[in-house]
Amino acid sequence: MKTESKGIRLRAFRLFTAFILTPLVLMIWVGMSLEAVMPHFGAHPDGPAKVVLGLFVMFVGFGVPFSCLLCLGLPYVFVMLGKGRLNLLTVGLPTLLLAIAYGLGVYRSLLYYRHPAFARSIALLSLPGVIVSGLFFYFVGVWKIVQEKPESPGDSIARRE
Repeated sequence: MKTESKGIRLRAFRLFTAFILTPLVLMIWVGMSLEAVMPHFGAHPDGPAKVVLGLFVMFVGFGVPFSCLLCLGLPYVFVMLGKGRLNLLTVGLPTLLLAIAYGLGVYRSLLYYRHPAFARSIALLSLPGVIVSGLFFYFVGVWKIVQEKPESPGDSIARRE
């Protein structure tokens, strides 16, 4: 009985870690994308512009994905986990859809009508970031949970004999 509660706590810790770290992966990705693209467009922000850019990266890179994970991802993962259908495909397909939606949201938020090339490049660079975040979530939080099959009480009795 004690090992069952330890296993449940370990699974919960893995999911919790994945839910916290996945938006951080995307925030780092968005920040690195902005740092890589901005010099090509002649932008070198400093002072207040650097602060606004940092807030943008924190909001778009962490705030939006974290709220999506809490509102959409958490219920989805628990429903699929309860049905026994949580695998790479059931995490990967919604991640692809969210990558497209996230890219469109980033594109719309970057003054696409004034700076279309900049907005397009950041939106396209954010797509792989969302996919990498989804894979990170799967391998940190879900993969071991899916691999471990809970043992039935009859299995432990048979082993003792």
